[in-house]
Amino acid sequence: MRLNYDCIRDVLLSLEDMLVLNEDLEPNFIIISDLRDKLPDYNTEDIAYSLIMLDEANYIHANIQSADNCILDIFVTGITFEGHKYLDTVRTSAVWEETKKTFKEKAIEMTIETIMLVAKSIIQSHLIS
Repeated sequence: MRLNYDCIRDVLLSLEDMLVLNEDLEPNFIIISDLRDKLPDYNTEDIAYSLIMLDEANYIHANIQSADNCILDIFVTGITFEGHKYLDTVRTSAVWEETKKTFKEKAIEMTIETIMLVAKSIIQSHLIS
């Protein structure tokens, strides 16, 4: 399966909006169906795979419930500091679109590390100009 970097970005943006602490400072959790409702442009497989990869990369805190080699659900309780750092580099639509355009023009594959590198350079060029 291929990573869908648009889905990863949109999942992180949605999680940032949806994850809150209640008045007792207890975190809520988000499950796949919550994200599917909020992100109708993506199928369940893309959302689940994005969550699994974000958890593996330590960008989110997630508990993957499975049985018989099937994922039953994924419970997300937070975004890590590394996840927030990534999201902060690709948060704005303008930077994200320019980042994707750069990869397309250069005909190179995207990775999380290179996305951050390109997005940071775009942000810096906007600050300087």
